[in-house]
Amino acid sequence: HRAYKVVADEVKELEEQNVAIEAKIQKDSDHLYGGKVVSPREVDALEKDIQSLKQRRSQNEDRMLELMETLPPLEAASKAAE
Repeated sequence: HRAYKVVADEVKELEEQNVAIEAKIQKDSDHLYGGKVVSPREVDALEKDIQSLKQRRSQNEDRMLELMETLPPLEAASKAAE
């Protein structure tokens, strides 16, 4: 039962991180394409930040999939132990 909760909590944490990442990507994209950025250096920095955030989001999604695959067996084991 404990292992199931730990894994489920980690999945929830990753989901919450991805919500925050999405918000940051949206904010940076709005800033980048909103016509306010004139410095090539700032454009480059924003593009790199957005790319980094997308990579982190993808890593979180991969980890969430790995964890979700373990949930059914853990749930079954938890029910069997009760």
